This record gives sequence, structure tokens and C-alpha cells, in this order.
Amino acid sequence: MSTPENLLDLIGRILMSAIFVVVGLQQMLNLEATRAYMDLHGVLSAFLPVAIALELLGAVAIILGYWTRIFAFLLAAFSIATAFLFHDDLANLMELELFLRDIAMAGGMLVLCAHTPGEWSLDARRGTA
Repeated sequence: MSTPENLLDLIGRILMSAIFVVVGLQQMLNLEATRAYMDLHGVLSAFLPVAIALELLGAVAIILGYWTRIFAFLLAAFSIATAFLFHDDLANLMELELFLRDIAMAGGMLVLCAHTPGEWSLDARRGTA
């Protein structure tokens, strides 16, 4: 693969993962507000540490290209679950936009899951890309 293609793979992994890093950090810094939001939507807040860990560790792993397909699949499933659990009022334009954002992120992660993370990844260095 050429250098421009490898660079685009890396930039794509960074851009797709950035939202998970930012949201995971926000949730970590605002645990009580996040728990209340989860409770409001009928989601057990006991899942919050798992969600934060998946968002942060999964995003960093994808940026580094480490176990990329596994974490991309997990974050795709997480994004789909988030869309349906938290953004189900599709008559509300803001909720519709958030729903579609989560579905689009899942789509990007599934594309990444279906393909290799590129030569500039730990998976490629380990021979598992």
C-alpha cells in the first residue's frame, strides 16, 4: 500500500475514534450526570464503567490499530445499542440527528471491521491485519 493510503487509514482511524475518546472522558468526569441520564432511559447505570472502558480502550486500540476488527465490531454494536436506547424519539429533530450519528459511527466501524487497519497499525506489525 502506498504512503498516502496508509496515511488515510491512520487519519480515518483517528477521526472515527475521536468521538469515543471525548465522550468517554466526559462521562468519566461527569459520572453522576451520566448515571442520571442512563437511569432516565431505563438503562442500568451499573453498565457505565464498562461503557467508559469500551469507549476509551476501544478507541485507543483502533487508533493504534491493535485488535482493530474486534474493537471496531464492539464499538459498532455499542453505537447501535446507544442509538436505540438513548435516541428513540425520532420525531424530535435533535434526537433523530443523534440517532443517525450513532448509526453512521456504527457503519464506519463495520467498514473498518471488514477491512484491514492498514500497514501503519500494530495489527500489521504483528501480522494479524
